Amino acid sequence: MGWLDEVSWPNDWRDPIGEALVESLSLLFDGQTVGDLRDELRLRFQAAHDTYRANAERRLPPGHARFAKMCALYWAHRLFIEGDVTAVF
Repeated sequence: MGWLDEVSWPNDWRDPIGEALVESLSLLFDGQTVGDLRDELRLRFQAAHDTYRANAERRLPPGHARFAKMCALYWAHRLFIEGDVTAVF
């Protein structure tokens, strides 16, 4: 499982996307499937988007808020699984 492009985020506030990645990966260590990981990542990236939407204007320079929101949504939809979605770690 991975992305079709490099994952990026705004350097000046990367926590929402970075935390979505780290927290979702813990599912694999808990015996969940690759498909479960994909679904969790999509949910957490959507939550990151919502965090940026609610708070980015106050925390980021002009224009960076839009970039942050776009990154979160883009990565949610660019996940790619090759092989068996029921595979476990």
